[in-house]
Amino acid sequence: MALGVARVLAFAARASADLQLKEYRRERTVTTVFGEVPFKRSYGSCKACKERFYPADHTLGLQARAPASPRVQEISSLAVLTSPAGQAQEDVRRMTGLDISPATLHREARPQGERALQQRKADLALSQTPEGVKALSSRAELCTAPFTLVIEIDAWNIRERDHWGETE
Repeated sequence: MALGVARVLAFAARASADLQLKEYRRERTVTTVFGEVPFKRSYGSCKACKERFYPADHTLGLQARAPASPRVQEISSLAVLTSPAGQAQEDVRRMTGLDISPATLHREARPQGERALQQRKADLALSQTPEGVKALSSRAELCTAPFTLVIEIDAWNIRERDHWGETE
């Protein structure tokens, strides 16, 4: 899975013409559904903001400091949604064959939840203006098939009967 320097540099040139290559072949190990996968990649820094950027990490969808692949992050998040991390470990082992510790499940699921909360907060902010509602509605899938909409109104569970409040 080692990425060639030329390929990384080509991606960097497309991503940002201002990326300055700093170091070649820096090692990283990622936990994947196939086990631990080590690989080497280069990084550069932006001339303007001086921030470090790993084009290979970006291409592979890896989070900055997360030791897990996007697929392992997804598995962890979904498992922890349904049960506590300690119980989810056995479910993950049974369904995927991966032996992921409860601490790792929790560590990988937490950023996913935080991102979901940020997205929800952004969507809620959009819902406060007509332009935002228009932007939100443009993301919705349109249903082209005929359907029946059922609306039930029974918020108070009010029963109708004679002699209200008197029981026999």
